[in-house]
Amino acid sequence: SLCIRYGILGEHRDGTFAEYVIVPAASLAPRPAHMSWEEAAAFPLTFLTAWRMLIERGGLGPGETVLIHGIGGGVSMACLALARRIGARTIVTSRSAEKLERAVELGADEAIPADDEVARQVRRLTGKRGVDVVVDSVGRATWKQSIRAAAKGGRILTCGATTGPNPTEDIVLIFWNQLSIIGSTMGSREDWRRVVAAAEEWQLRPVVDTVIPLENGRAAYERMEAAEQLGKIVLAVGD
Repeated sequence: SLCIRYGILGEHRDGTFAEYVIVPAASLAPRPAHMSWEEAAAFPLTFLTAWRMLIERGGLGPGETVLIHGIGGGVSMACLALARRIGARTIVTSRSAEKLERAVELGADEAIPADDEVARQVRRLTGKRGVDVVVDSVGRATWKQSIRAAAKGGRILTCGATTGPNPTEDIVLIFWNQLSIIGSTMGSREDWRRVVAAAEEWQLRPVVDTVIPLENGRAAYERMEAAEQLGKIVLAVGD
């Protein structure tokens, strides 16, 4: 994904809300045998993004602690699944009590409200140490808490900024605590092969929130904009 011509269909090029789309044959991959078609539709972007960010770029390992902001989105749910499987301790945040409860059911070790007390709560849960890794795709609304929740030498991983770019933060904490800020976008073909192999070995599946007919695509956007979804919203094409 470091290719200078790298692009994502549906982001850099339109055309995915359709019954048919023309793509290079090299961009196609078989559906993992243990997944339904709906799960396979929800898998590539979410798990590929999570794998590259958390495993390849972030180097999360067994016994480490990771803070995942905004649990409920497709990528954050994939991060939770991967982190659990490799043996990391997971702390998740959300403004929704229902999503926090569901995350615990799916294996999150700790679930806390997404507010101005996140860093304080994380310090309490980690014996004042902080977390080894922070996954922050929220951006402006959570960045301050991310910096303050990270342990000395911690890694802050970002693959998005859903609440906006350009957060303000005291740079002193970054250099004094020797934090690493690591950006990540989607993944390479090798990343894809690795995450598919891991998903098949560990029987990982994406969380599908709802399946909505393509002709009702507006309803899918409205559900997403209202932050009602837990996992991925899938548009169904045809019968």
